[in-house]
Amino acid sequence: MTVSPRATSGGLISHSPRVLGSTSYEPSIAAAERFLAERAPGTRAELGYDPLDLDSTRYGSGEWRRAFARSSFGDVQHAELANPQTIDRDGVVAFFASMGWIGDLPDQERSALLEELRSLVAAEEYVRPWTTHAHGTRLD
Repeated sequence: MTVSPRATSGGLISHSPRVLGSTSYEPSIAAAERFLAERAPGTRAELGYDPLDLDSTRYGSGEWRRAFARSSFGDVQHAELANPQTIDRDGVVAFFASMGWIGDLPDQERSALLEELRSLVAAEEYVRPWTTHAHGTRLD
């Protein structure tokens, strides 16, 4: 989440770009996701997060809002803005390569995994359906 003070009168605006789940790529990357899920260090239930997703469970749970409940800020307002991203196959591979558990693999194992992943994302172009979640509040 990016937090940016935007007003000198005591306001706060934040925005968080979130993908609407990796399975909603167009065209589908379900085969690539199955391949990676089979090699991930665990499941969401075991790890406490989805190893194929950069979305923090803390953000999704709304837990971060508790800090505002104990503050001098007013109610947090929320808006969502569609922000689809068109990427090529290398962009899809790079997204998954940026996952910490993949980066932690030994070089030879990581290279082989990414080569196989690349073979499973054969389309020239993909649309990843990001949504920007904007939040704003002011000091009471």
